[in-house]
Amino acid sequence: MGETRVDLLHLLEDLRDAASASRASASSSASSPFSLPRLHASAPRIDTRRNDRVLLGIASGAIMPDDMGSFRVDVEIENPARPGERRMLRSLLVDTGAELSWVPGEILESLGVERNNKSLFRQANGTILERWTGTVWLHFAGKRVGDEMVFGMPGDLVLLGSRSIEGLNLRVEPVTKQLVDAGPAPAATTAALLV
Repeated sequence: MGETRVDLLHLLEDLRDAASASRASASSSASSPFSLPRLHASAPRIDTRRNDRVLLGIASGAIMPDDMGSFRVDVEIENPARPGERRMLRSLLVDTGAELSWVPGEILESLGVERNNKSLFRQANGTILERWTGTVWLHFAGKRVGDEMVFGMPGDLVLLGSRSIEGLNLRVEPVTKQLVDAGPAPAATTAALLV
């Protein structure tokens, strides 16, 4: 929470500096309506100028428990090249904010999953990670889907991402903290119905 507040204050400082520079170029006598305190130079800082997204607003000071809205599930994974050999993954964090699912690399290697692509991932704190991905079959609640999974490294979270959830045609039920059937999947209308 403290880092988020510091990051937001840095963002507000950047906005104030940009507004001041803009006004100074338009009129050298204008004074800044912003009155934010300057932060220590030693405070951690994220380079928001290179990020595609910028969070707006000011932290309210409320504290949210770590487990609020989160839950975990057990799934099985299997290498499509070696059907029949599965591994049970217990307590994967359901993370709709992550596109891909993340699994310890040694588990994927033990199944003989081939490394397909090297991809870059941006963490919430702005740092960039480079990881390999590979194709697996994911089994959950009697359903199976083929999906790319990240070869996680020590210290990486083990999680079930949105592509796997959507591929299984499931959705998050936030009240009961469960994955439930998403109902009929959207489909294109046939030409006969368009007339």
